Amino acid sequence: MKKKQCFQWMIAVGLIFSSCAPSLPVATQSESTENSIASKTPVNTEITLQDTPKPEIMITPTSAIINPLTGLLMQDTGLLTHRPLIVKVQNVPRESRPQWGLSLADHVYEYYIEYGDTRFAAVYYGNRPDQVGPVRSARHIDMQLIQMYKAVLLYGGAYEELMENMLSADFGDRLIREGPNTAPAFYRYEPDGVNFLMVNTTLLDPIYKQYKIKDIQPVFTTLPFSSEKPKPGNPADVVFIRFSGSMYNRWDYSATDGRYYRSAETQSGMDEVYAPHYDRLTGAQIAADNLVILFTRYNEIPNEGEVFDVPMSGSGKAYAVRNGQIFELTWTRENPEDLISLSFPDGTPYEYKPGNIWYSVLGSQSVVSQQERNWRFTFYMP
Repeated sequence: MKKKQCFQWMIAVGLIFSSCAPSLPVATQSESTENSIASKTPVNTEITLQDTPKPEIMITPTSAIINPLTGLLMQDTGLLTHRPLIVKVQNVPRESRPQWGLSLADHVYEYYIEYGDTRFAAVYYGNRPDQVGPVRSARHIDMQLIQMYKAVLLYGGAYEELMENMLSADFGDRLIREGPNTAPAFYRYEPDGVNFLMVNTTLLDPIYKQYKIKDIQPVFTTLPFSSEKPKPGNPADVVFIRFSGSMYNRWDYSATDGRYYRSAETQSGMDEVYAPHYDRLTGAQIAADNLVILFTRYNEIPNEGEVFDVPMSGSGKAYAVRNGQIFELTWTRENPEDLISLSFPDGTPYEYKPGNIWYSVLGSQSVVSQQERNWRFTFYMP
């Protein structure tokens, strides 16, 4: 099921850009295939979408109940009695874009995985899309996200050491990967002959019953939301985030609806070329009401190559972007089952704009630069 967000706020603010980032690792050809782009200023926002049948959505008015992850009114309040879902969604190769269902997630985490690439962990609580994907494998950071959201993880596999750790954890019974008993929720989809692993999140009940997954309503630490703008920050019209020499993106502020719209890289290298990043399920450009950039360590696991554990406990530096403004903050997570909380330097809690949240998880040595109303974040280890 797909729901539209309930609130739109209109705010006008300003724009940013910064100098070129230093040389960074480039993804391998097998993981990220380059596209040839003629123009460095994309203006065509059209995209050819794969036609996929979708069930008709019936909306029944209900009492005013707020989604604790977005601060928005829920139309289908029954969804909040279930555990959230975390779906692992791939970002490379570029030919696999646009993905399905990312725009319907309450929260999305993008983080570095290996060889210059990034991956998404999409959290669904207020929506249950019938198509999400392409589904890919888990990483160490997902263990913490499962704890934070008391969630069920939907994924395509994992490193052997990580798989053993996940299965032995207290959430080991909340892991669902493709297997002989997971159809039709997990299924293979082959548009243009490309084989994608997909998931229909509306068809999970038989799997829960078979594997005795306790699908209970979680209790979250409170995320503060407010439609009122926080105390004045710095203007932010464009936010650039570069994870590597081959993986970068930008978010452009729209004063019309007060949201940030995502564009993704179309080629590797320091000459940045972007195209609007769409959701193949909805046909709309991916947008966020809130952007959060978190700084933490990427600890390389010995003897595993580029495999990282990314601790998200304790505290660290953070930036939050909403309504055309950016704020320098501190993130905190004291207990394994706590959500990330943000606060100003004086300790005052930061309030999100009601709506969805996109998190970019950067290394602790990452660099921040500003040019007028543009901000650039460049990923560095650890």
